[in-house]
Amino acid sequence: MAEILENDLVGKVFNIEIDEDIELECMGVLAFEWKGRNFLAVNPIGEWFDEDEIIIFEIMSDGEALEIADISDEDEYDDIYETFEELFYAYTESVDEYEIVDEEFGAE
Repeated sequence: MAEILENDLVGKVFNIEIDEDIELECMGVLAFEWKGRNFLAVNPIGEWFDEDEIIIFEIMSDGEALEIADISDEDEYDDIYETFEELFYAYTESVDEYEIVDEEFGAE
């Protein structure tokens, strides 16, 4: 079963080195675990990308540094992206429900 993970990159803008010469500026959207592996969904920033475009990378850590890897298998990427969508929409629906409850009871 997949689950959302806490990650310092979610909600922050940072650069990912794609190649030695190319860096991708992006914002972390959601970190999640699926089948024992950790992933980070990012929204790339720049004129070449759609506002709602999402790219998913596998994230690994050696305890000191965070490493990001491409997911090269298309079928696997599709499965991972589907898992991201399910988690993301479930999360945003729960946030919306909390906002409605807060508005009803006058909480800030």
